[in-house]
Amino acid sequence: MKAFSPSDYPLWEKLSRKSPWWKNQGQEWVDKFREILINHRNICYDWRLDEQEKELWNLFYNGNVFLVECLQGEGNISSKVKQEIESTLLSI
Repeated sequence: MKAFSPSDYPLWEKLSRKSPWWKNQGQEWVDKFREILINHRNICYDWRLDEQEKELWNLFYNGNVFLVECLQGEGNISSKVKQEIESTLLSI
């Protein structure tokens, strides 16, 4: 499991400045929460992605953000295409 480093997360620093509890007990809380996620939800693994894999995940993420924006009306797609996307890609 990858060790948590607060310097990897700017939000951590912001919370630490505003909350004495977070500064004093935040690390312990994060460690316990991560352990619960791994043990009970089978998530939070350290995947150790190389730069190419990270880039592929970023492309995948950005493509999904674009798709959601289009489906929410921010793109110029027809209702037929929107319906096709929702019925094929988003069906469970």
